[in-house]
Amino acid sequence: MGDHPDLRGRAVCFRDFVGRRRFLYDDSGHGTHVCGILCGSGRLSGGRLRGMAPGVRLVLGKVLDRNGDGSTEAMLEGLDWVLELREEYGIQIVNISVGIGSLRERRKEDLLQERIERLWRKGILVVCAAGNKGPREGSISAVGGKCVVTVGCYDGSFAVGNPRSCELYSGRGFVGSPVRKPDLVAPGTDILSCGLMSRGGQDRGAGPYVAKSGTSMATPIVAGAAALAFQTYPGMTNEECKRRLQFSATDLGLPWNRQGILVVCAAGNKGPREGSISAVGGKCVVTVGCYDGSFAVGNPRSCELYSGRGFVGSPVRKPDLVAPGTDILSCGLMSRGGQDRGAGPYVAKSGTSMATPIVAGAAALAFQTYPGMTNEECKRRLQFSATDLGLPWNRQGWGLLNVGRLLD
Repeated sequence: MGDHPDLRGRAVCFRDFVGRRRFLYDDSGHGTHVCGILCGSGRLSGGRLRGMAPGVRLVLGKVLDRNGDGSTEAMLEGLDWVLELREEYGIQIVNISVGIGSLRERRKEDLLQERIERLWRKGILVVCAAGNKGPREGSISAVGGKCVVTVGCYDGSFAVGNPRSCELYSGRGFVGSPVRKPDLVAPGTDILSCGLMSRGGQDRGAGPYVAKSGTSMATPIVAGAAALAFQTYPGMTNEECKRRLQFSATDLGLPWNRQGILVVCAAGNKGPREGSISAVGGKCVVTVGCYDGSFAVGNPRSCELYSGRGFVGSPVRKPDLVAPGTDILSCGLMSRGGQDRGAGPYVAKSGTSMATPIVAGAAALAFQTYPGMTNEECKRRLQFSATDLGLPWNRQGWGLLNVGRLLD
């Protein structure tokens, strides 16, 4: 791992199984990028490009050289080292962003499986890349087995028509095998994470962040999600975590799950107290808060003053995003004789209930623009396209709805 500002303070131990150097370094950029996806602070992006689980600490073993090549011997030595340090550092997850094809020597493959099974028996969750040798049947990495969470790549509508799409070469298991591989899939194309930076500035013109593709990028997304799960359920075992990852995954092969249902709900009007978010909101919901910017400055009825807020430091960011909700002019209630209550055909109302259909309508336009998009993909698009307002997470979520970027 390189000396990137987003990753400072993350490493607690390092061992080099390639060059035998004693100091922390990265001569290819692969490890730095993977670590950024897993636990980068997002410091240089104002928090926008932070990793999946920024609170984790890293025990780092370098097994690949500057060209991304490695040996089975280095991998075996690294796994033995992890076993030795397991109790000292409380290691719960091993992320292996290294794809290994079918080894010519069956003995070496058996030794790898044996070491990984030993890690598993010691209670460590092993998450490894499916490899980039697909899409041929059986092209899955040789590291994968029953005691591993093997991660393939799926990008949905994001990478449609992209010749570099990770889906095109993500390793695949054997049809009809009693062991389903990969275990699950995650995004792996053009993942933006920490770049390799030199002392004088950026190395290779990459800037502080660089886009990379591959199952190595999808793997830390899953490992980071597992870290959050262990944080949420402290007594959970590695086997229980694996089952949670599998059983909570969205089945992309069934029509109703392919189409999915996107649930958009209001954050509620009980704010601004911390934790005043609506009880309806959860991980499977797009929760909408209110933000009106300069439009409602000084307005005592501004929806921002009472928009429901999430919990500070919660692993689930709520609300998901915000949209205008003050004095929204829309259809009024009319009687047969004319206007009811003197409201006219249109009336202004305020509240997160008004902000919610703005987001739901934007989602409808997104589904129209990307017909094959799933509900989970639409939720991610809404989040990642939002404009970061620089406000606390429990107030703005990912930011202000940005329809232009959503549909771009």
